[in-house]
Amino acid sequence: MARASKNGTAGSQTSSEVGDKGKPGESRRRKATRLKRAVGRYASRAADSHYRGGRIPMRALILAVAGLAVSVTACSSNGTSVEVQRIPVAAVSVSLPSPSLVEGQRVRALATARDAAGATLPNRPITWQSSSSAIASVTDSGDVSALSPGSVTISATSEGQSGSASLSVTAVPPVPVASVNVALAASSRNPGQTTQATATTRDANNNVLTG
Repeated sequence: MARASKNGTAGSQTSSEVGDKGKPGESRRRKATRLKRAVGRYASRAADSHYRGGRIPMRALILAVAGLAVSVTACSSNGTSVEVQRIPVAAVSVSLPSPSLVEGQRVRALATARDAAGATLPNRPITWQSSSSAIASVTDSGDVSALSPGSVTISATSEGQSGSASLSVTAVPPVPVASVNVALAASSRNPGQTTQATATTRDANNNVLTG
């Protein structure tokens, strides 16, 4: 809700309240740009009226634009001032592409900072942390690497508010056996004699499988 002033006669002011719910189909970015321009035009008109000798009653215009609270104040004695305040982070949510990874896999976690009304606050600093760096590590940019089997919590903190997501790391599954080759130490034996047999397992690419 924005409060704007219009001149009725010289030296006098009338005021009306203008509600801006956005235009149909208008994107959040386009609306933010339009509201920023509206703030600038309001401040310019207020300053111009003040310096021309007009008498402007105190007015405050508060808009939430890209995570900032913009306050424009016009006063007959102090001129026009613009104050920008940072909207505080009220909550942080963390999401992972998958709740389960296999050893050696790597994904990027996403942290979203929000204000008290649930609106997204972009470009806020995020600090990442893993509850067990032996199971999974996380970089400053949110890249998560699965290191060993187990369960771990990936957390993100911004301006004192934290959020987290659980992650399960599983062992690398064994490569399936595609063929088995059996070799005998001796191709022929007399009755009662023995020989050593050796079995070799291979995968689909004919690689020998051990273990």
